[in-house]
Amino acid sequence: MHDLPQLLKRAHFAVRHALDNALAKYGLTSAQLDILIRVGNHTCIEHRALLDEVGVSSPTLTRLVDTLVESGFIARQISEDDSRVKELSMTEMGRTLRERLMEDYPAFSAQLGAGFSPAEMLMLNELLSRLIANAEDITE
Repeated sequence: MHDLPQLLKRAHFAVRHALDNALAKYGLTSAQLDILIRVGNHTCIEHRALLDEVGVSSPTLTRLVDTLVESGFIARQISEDDSRVKELSMTEMGRTLRERLMEDYPAFSAQLGAGFSPAEMLMLNELLSRLIANAEDITE
C-alpha cells in the first residue's frame, strides 16, 4: 500500500499530464489554463493578487502571463491609480477560448471519474476537501 502523500503526488501528476494532453490542441498547458481561468474570474486583477491566488513564484507567474499576453489571451496594463501596479484582464480572444475550454471540461472530468459511481465521486470530493482542510491546518 502506498503512503498517502506519495499517492496524492502520483494522482496530481497523472491528472496534470492528462490535462496537459487534453489542452495541447489549444496550445495551452494546465498551468496556463489556471491563470486564464483565474484572470477570467475578474474584470481586472492585479498581478500581485493573482500571485496570491495561484501560489507560484513571481518569476513563474510572470513567465506564464507573458506567454498568455503574447498569445493574445490576456492583456497587461499599468494601473491608472499606481504606475507601479500591473493589472491583467481577459481579451475577447481569451474569453472565447475560456468558454470553449469550459464546454470541454465536463467531458474531461467525466473521463477522470470513469468507473466511479455518483456516490463514490461525491465521497471522493468530500474526502479530498477534508484532506485539503487538514493540510491547510498543518501549514498555518
